[in-house]
Amino acid sequence: MSGELLLCDAHLVDLDPPNVERGDLRIRDGVIVERGSELSQGDEEVIDVGGDVVMPGMVNAHMHLYSALAVGMPVPPIEDFQQALDDVWWPLDRALSLEEVRISAQVGFLSAIRAGCTTVVDHHASPNAIAGSLDVIAEEAGDIGLRSVLAYELTDRNGRGGLQAGIEENARSIEQYTGGFCRALLGLHAGFTLSDASLGRAASVAGPIHIHAAEAELDVVHAREQGDDGPVSRLERLGLLREDSLLAHGVHLSDAEIQRALSAGAWLIHNPSSNRNNRVGYARPGRFGDRATLGTDGIGSDLFAAAKD
Repeated sequence: MSGELLLCDAHLVDLDPPNVERGDLRIRDGVIVERGSELSQGDEEVIDVGGDVVMPGMVNAHMHLYSALAVGMPVPPIEDFQQALDDVWWPLDRALSLEEVRISAQVGFLSAIRAGCTTVVDHHASPNAIAGSLDVIAEEAGDIGLRSVLAYELTDRNGRGGLQAGIEENARSIEQYTGGFCRALLGLHAGFTLSDASLGRAASVAGPIHIHAAEAELDVVHAREQGDDGPVSRLERLGLLREDSLLAHGVHLSDAEIQRALSAGAWLIHNPSSNRNNRVGYARPGRFGDRATLGTDGIGSDLFAAAKD
């Protein structure tokens, strides 16, 4: 945004600390420069919002933008988490071309704006259109005017070639998108779809990771079969439990595993609507401390609705 803008007669809502007051905001070159009651008007553009709420933009800390194309899709009865992956989400991501990636990003970002969300942390998968997929999403975020944090999920389910292509897409994007309105992280699907060897290859890519951690109990069982206490301990052993990493769900993490993640400086993302939809349980997010965040995991973009769950 360039130039100067005056928003008048707004309910100004602060989140930290919580506060609501009636007032005006003066914005210059995209930055709030003055706040108060009945600010003087000059040559700037003036918008009287009529008492509407003006508040900081929300952050969706864990999203799958491609799920925007799942709205209205026929879905078979789901009995458990593995069936949800096998019968719904994995067939969907395998069907995506770069054009569908672009369309889903457009729909998802516009839905985010309507829900008051201005930053989307996306965890992307399109096994038949890997190269350039994060560029497509970044372009749509830029055109629409949202901030984005992008990652391509690595997994063994698409073979060695798919894993290598994903590693390359992550590495290139992390180097290219370093801040401002877009940055990239190292995306990992979940521990139970990645061997130690694959995680070792992924560890050659620098920076924080974005992963589903103990979304379902099978992730914990798999980690213990590798000789670890749980998914977090496995990441630590393989050099992937890094500061500012994003661990989504955490439903079945033990208290000890959560403390290990927090000590490493990771963030834990609560996804209550998705957890209920996929029947994986309740995470008890009070355990996540002051590094708890909120995501939708692709179940829409409305964080206020998710918070009610």
